[in-house]
Amino acid sequence: MKLEKELERLDKIVEDMEKEELTLEDSLQLFKEGIKLAKGCVSFINEKKGELKVLDEQLKELEVEIEED
Repeated sequence: MKLEKELERLDKIVEDMEKEELTLEDSLQLFKEGIKLAKGCVSFINEKKGELKVLDEQLKELEVEIEED
């Protein structure tokens, strides 16, 4: 799944940057990639939260219908 792969890549970036064996340019490139991945993860999570909210509202409507019957 997309989110899991992006999180794995973020973990690898952090691991590589913590080694402190990178050049400044390489560190900057990894940092930029990490920011891009983090934004993508947040966007994905927010999208899924919206979907869950819609599903929750649909479930509540269904529960009301069942109680009325």
